[in-house]
Amino acid sequence: AFVRIRAIKRKALELNIPIPELNGEFQSDIMTPEELKLAKLLLLLPDVILDAERTLEPSLLTRYIYIICQRFNSFYQVCKVLNDPNQEDRLKLCLATEFVMKKIMKILNIQFVEKISR
Repeated sequence: AFVRIRAIKRKALELNIPIPELNGEFQSDIMTPEELKLAKLLLLLPDVILDAERTLEPSLLTRYIYIICQRFNSFYQVCKVLNDPNQEDRLKLCLATEFVMKKIMKILNIQFVEKISR
């Protein structure tokens, strides 16, 4: 999911599509169930971090990131991101997903992968 988000960003830049900035606000009137499920899951980040710290169970973070990957892939299968009327909102959802995944990977000291080679 992380690599896919990076690829979406690269493709957007190739197509001269501006990458929106995340400013802490996300607002969309039209959301598919997949978008909504992913957005709600991302909002759990502070609670998941606190629970992992409180219980000394870093596996809570790994389970959380695994579920994020599943939800992101469901979103990606159903929702076209680029060249779509909801492009900006969907790009923001991708960026928010990337932010949450980066945060967790940093906490767990996991290296980021930009691209998967074939």
